Amino acid sequence: MNKLISISIGVPAHNEERTLPRLLDSILNQRTKSAMIREIIICCDWCTDDTSAVVKKYQRKYPLIKLIDDGKKLGQAKRLEQMYKLAKSEIFMTFDADTKLGSSDVVENMAKPFADSSIGLVGGTDLPFPSEKFFEKVAAKAVEIWQSVRVQYRNGKNVHNHHGCASAIRTSCAKKITYPKNPIGNDEYLYFAVKKMGLDFEYVKNAPVLYRLPINVSDYIKQNTRFLNTHEVMESIFGKNIYDKETVPNSIKNSEMLRHIFKSPALTFLAICLQFLIRLIYFVNHNKITKQTGWLPVASTKN
Repeated sequence: MNKLISISIGVPAHNEERTLPRLLDSILNQRTKSAMIREIIICCDWCTDDTSAVVKKYQRKYPLIKLIDDGKKLGQAKRLEQMYKLAKSEIFMTFDADTKLGSSDVVENMAKPFADSSIGLVGGTDLPFPSEKFFEKVAAKAVEIWQSVRVQYRNGKNVHNHHGCASAIRTSCAKKITYPKNPIGNDEYLYFAVKKMGLDFEYVKNAPVLYRLPINVSDYIKQNTRFLNTHEVMESIFGKNIYDKETVPNSIKNSEMLRHIFKSPALTFLAICLQFLIRLIYFVNHNKITKQTGWLPVASTKN
């Protein structure tokens, strides 16, 4: 018999009492053939709600669930490092507490690429929940356009397809990771750190993980201006040429943009305008944004 690959799942959480049950249920309902979920570690970072109580309720039925709740505010990066050190499995998977696994074989499909010893990091497919409000629909169109672009470049094997809400790393690699003191873009940092170790990244299209988009302009701006700043931070750490091989050709961008314009012209136009607005705000508030520290939760995604 082939040996089952062991999986540790880590979930960093900050006030997730409403969203965490949805994620835990979707993890516990996973079907695995070549993999085995050995433990699920929930790490509370300064939770002031009933997140801890929710976890303890699950623990009574599922002993594989472990809780870290020390009452401290350390930030997401340090919580990830904490879970890396505790992990006892071959592979460490991370899912955001306010997400939901979109099928019953997400864990299985994200584990499979590690059969290749050259693979050190795997990214699943992050997809927004179905949109309800009009602004959410516009934001979802922007996501749809960008996703249709990034998955075509190098069959998705690029930094743009690694997101922390659906990530898996060899635990041996994870234990070597030390995030910068003031990290922005943990997912991109992990991508470049693993590449620097001489290992490759694999994108898994059939591992959907659903997340909630911000439903108002304020939260959307907070989230996306933070994402834009990641580029500068990564270049300061890994060197100015690190994005040379990660830049999606304009031919792919232009082709997909035209396809979406013909498909849904109004939403595509508004989505493009929204992205211009984000970049303008980032340019105007650049100095303020680059000084941001700590965990910046987006409240409207917690509903």
